[in-house]
Amino acid sequence: MALNGDVLSTQEWKVNVTDLVRYAWVSGDINPIHFNQAAAEELGLPGTIVHGLFAHAKLVAELARVSREQKLGKLVQTNTKFASMMPAPGTYTLQVSRPGDAASLVAKVLNGEGALCVEVRASYAPV
Repeated sequence: MALNGDVLSTQEWKVNVTDLVRYAWVSGDINPIHFNQAAAEELGLPGTIVHGLFAHAKLVAELARVSREQKLGKLVQTNTKFASMMPAPGTYTLQVSRPGDAASLVAKVLNGEGALCVEVRASYAPV
């Protein structure tokens, strides 16, 4: 069992525009800022950006995997913080750690400089 504060999982996540087009069609969110450079720039963005909920889904999937390994029980609550845009294409770090509470996990997407993009805090209850 991991100790509080331990990083339990770290992995690289490479996001490309093809991933964003696929997510757009599956999710129904076909806003062109996620896959069309010119459309994104026309709206004042630096380029295409990752769907926030795509990043959220990626983190929740990683939380599910780590929580099974840690035998944390049933997921009862998540809280999500969207801290900054995620330009695409891009390479990000997914990190899952155990905060001070033994029945919780925190998953983060960090950019190349280590700054927070998205954070999901998850609470678990014994089964």
